[in-house]
Amino acid sequence: MSHCTLAQEALVAKEQRVTVAADGTGDFQTVQEAVNAAPTDKTRRFVIHIKPGTYKEKLVLPQDKGPITFLGDDALTTILTYD
Repeated sequence: MSHCTLAQEALVAKEQRVTVAADGTGDFQTVQEAVNAAPTDKTRRFVIHIKPGTYKEKLVLPQDKGPITFLGDDALTTILTYD
């Protein structure tokens, strides 16, 4: 039996996924570009898969965006930082 609520299951069913890779092999080269591309549809989860690397950028998450999930490959090799 799933521990998800019906609302959570609906979000997963409608989710959209994109990939960020600093080397240009993904849909975007920066995390902020991916955030900016997230829809304002609050009924669809937007999953940003972040490939290994160090991403030095200030992230701004606009309030009008729908639910966003950041998914890194590994906590040791996928680093988001802002100095």
